[in-house]
Amino acid sequence: SHRKFLADKEYGEALDTLVKACSDMLLLSPDGNKIFLGKRLVQPQPDWWFVGGRIFPGETPARSCCRLLKRELGEELGEDESGAPESEAPAAEVAAVPESAELDSAELDSVFADFPEIIGRSPQLAKALKTVRKIARTRCTVLILGETGTGKELIAQALHRLSPRNEKAFIATANAVSPTLVERELFGHKRGAFTGAGEDKPGYFEAAHGGTLFLDEVGDLPMDVQVKLLRVIQEGEINRVGDPEPRKVDVRLVAATWRDLKQLIAEKRFRDDLYYRLNVITINLPPLR
Repeated sequence: SHRKFLADKEYGEALDTLVKACSDMLLLSPDGNKIFLGKRLVQPQPDWWFVGGRIFPGETPARSCCRLLKRELGEELGEDESGAPESEAPAAEVAAVPESAELDSAELDSVFADFPEIIGRSPQLAKALKTVRKIARTRCTVLILGETGTGKELIAQALHRLSPRNEKAFIATANAVSPTLVERELFGHKRGAFTGAGEDKPGYFEAAHGGTLFLDEVGDLPMDVQVKLLRVIQEGEINRVGDPEPRKVDVRLVAATWRDLKQLIAEKRFRDDLYYRLNVITINLPPLR
């Protein structure tokens, strides 16, 4: 039946079916793994989210899902008068509650109790953590923005810990990897690919298969590596250096940077298509000062 088909399909396939069949009602399971059509096709569970909204022509299924999910979280998205997303929509900060709403002491205690690894008690940080709690169980790509030392990796670890992937690996890229080595570190290499490559070696993406990859300082990636990262996000596959055979990977990507990516795009140092792929849900961390 149509109901069973959707219930059994993986996330991406279910979304593809959704785009073809319906454009006004989505049902998102709390783990983010399945999408269903309309109230009458399945028996809703108490913690499922109903998300209603248009799916725009040319918009990928995953982008549709995450855009509507962001709206459910209370985010204001840039839209033109027709309702389609602006091509130059600003980087958006997800807010689990409106900026004008203040968290009382009890709410602050409740939020920070879920994040013992996080040091700090500011309302701005509490709102960011409240968002983390909301989106952790989805599969959306997350971009964390903040100055050095604001705890971007801790936020990524919290996203992983609260996600359905928490029994799989959490892999964080090394900050000190040089631009000349970053490709082989991310994607691995094949034996004989270069001098000294005496054996096959998997990269960070393969090591994080089934889990979460935290890609720090994404703004520092060379342009040629940015192209390959975009392919991973779009296709879910990588090529080891020196190996023409693609390999499928299932990774939840959490990227971070202290840089102004829009400024890097203007300077032709960062790809705008990669930026919009990374900027599905963005969390801005407050400065320490």
